[in-house]
Amino acid sequence: MTRSPVMTETGQHRATPGNQQQNGLATAGMICGIIAAATFWVPFLYLLSSFVLGIVAVVLSHKGRARAAQGAGGAGFALTGLICGYAGIALSVASGVIGALAAS
Repeated sequence: MTRSPVMTETGQHRATPGNQQQNGLATAGMICGIIAAATFWVPFLYLLSSFVLGIVAVVLSHKGRARAAQGAGGAGFALTGLICGYAGIALSVASGVIGALAAS
């Protein structure tokens, strides 16, 4: 059973649980962001896993937020992807700087 969209006071359609679309960009951004934030500490792999996946997470999550603003679900997933993606980038850069300072 699907529900029709609900009209708000401003004349805009509000998504209801029965008609929300899937937002794969937000989900993919969240997954990449979580991996980026969780793997920043892995020596020599942090550049690939954390830095690159952090950038991918930020890009996908921004696109996912834009799609969520148009009525698709996943705004929370996109926000989580942004936070974890930016954290993964910052932590991987900090890990690289600390590793370079420790090596010299």
